[in-house]
Amino acid sequence: MIKDKHRPFFRWGVTIFLVFVCCILFFFCVLRFSELRGLFGTIFSILSPIIWGIVIAYLLWPIVDRVRCFLFPRLPAFIKPDSRRRHISLGLGILSALSLMLLVIVVLISMVLPELIQTIMTLVNNFGSYVTYVQNVEEWVNSLLTDNPQIQSIVRSAFDNLALLLGNWVQNDLVGQINVVVTGLTSGVISLGRFFLNFVIGIIVSIYIFASKETFAGQFKKILYAVFKPSHANVILDVLRHSDKIFGGFISGKILDSLIIGILCFICLSILKMPYTILVSVVVGVTNVIPFFGPFIGAIPSAFLILVVNPQQCLIFLIFILILQQVDGNIIGPTILGDSTGLSSFWVIFSILLGGGLFGFAGMILGVPICGVAYYICKRLVESKLRRRQYPTATTAYSASGIVMDPDTHMLVPAENLTSDHAKQQGEDPAQNDTTNS
Repeated sequence: MIKDKHRPFFRWGVTIFLVFVCCILFFFCVLRFSELRGLFGTIFSILSPIIWGIVIAYLLWPIVDRVRCFLFPRLPAFIKPDSRRRHISLGLGILSALSLMLLVIVVLISMVLPELIQTIMTLVNNFGSYVTYVQNVEEWVNSLLTDNPQIQSIVRSAFDNLALLLGNWVQNDLVGQINVVVTGLTSGVISLGRFFLNFVIGIIVSIYIFASKETFAGQFKKILYAVFKPSHANVILDVLRHSDKIFGGFISGKILDSLIIGILCFICLSILKMPYTILVSVVVGVTNVIPFFGPFIGAIPSAFLILVVNPQQCLIFLIFILILQQVDGNIIGPTILGDSTGLSSFWVIFSILLGGGLFGFAGMILGVPICGVAYYICKRLVESKLRRRQYPTATTAYSASGIVMDPDTHMLVPAENLTSDHAKQQGEDPAQNDTTNS
């Protein structure tokens, strides 16, 4: 047993040791980031059905909970005991949520897949007309430059070089890479099959998660109170509840926002008589889940599809997307999401770029709520420290330029006042010092 007088030194020793271990682990992770990323990628690939199940359960739980709460008091009274009524209402809620999800997926596939096939067939059938269009552009440029033979020869040489490069690429690179293309298509089909298999298993896993949610929550609290003090465990639970509020509010809000944007896009494109209306609306709506950059990411492939049909309509579409993004960013998005993450525009862009660079599409979506959770934790720690020292906690109190804290009164004062008071305490006159210095 450690004596009481030695206990503080033991705690300091353990703390210093843990700090050294954390520093070593941090530098190891930085130096071996690529290997660790590959390791985590392998683990995520293995556990992808479980991850899919967790994601599906998290997204559908609000629907399950509402259906359960609606049905429980309305079930026949002869169903006893109450535990059986809870199980029945929960089962019906799970069935309703999963049926709604599958119905949405089937409707989207039935709407998008035929138009996608039609788009590919149109591009293939009109390939000859695209070549003719390029030739017409060349003739048009030549006709404009008939009075400038030198510029005309330069433009014609550029067209010839472009055609030569395209022909060499088709003969040497594209034909030579047929095996690679076939291998890529085969691996793509296998990946698609694996994706559907993982998704189906994820649905089954989500059912078990729905049924065991309360048990999992109770086990987690049990472990938490066994490891930490009650005050610390309560703080952790409060942070987790707030994190769930940030994640749930942001994700559900972005899904609703994207649904509205997709419907608005479909209506407006139908009025403007744009080609590929359903396909473009789905692409714009899905990519709108990504904050800030989403509409522009979805506009790039959509604009290309419209461009090969009608360049004039492509320009109109780009102007429409710019207007739609402004409406979403200034009216629809703030109305639905509000201040769910508590982040400023700078931190939203920062989290999107960082998350997208590290984890791709999923990182761009989840980067904002993760950054919002980190921001909330840091804000809570800082304000707790300030309250303990009886300092102001409002950010506006520290925002004014030239404001510093008086070490004696703990009041925020202008820096020149603090310097003047410090000089008076030393028995010096600042005005006299200024005169002497001058």
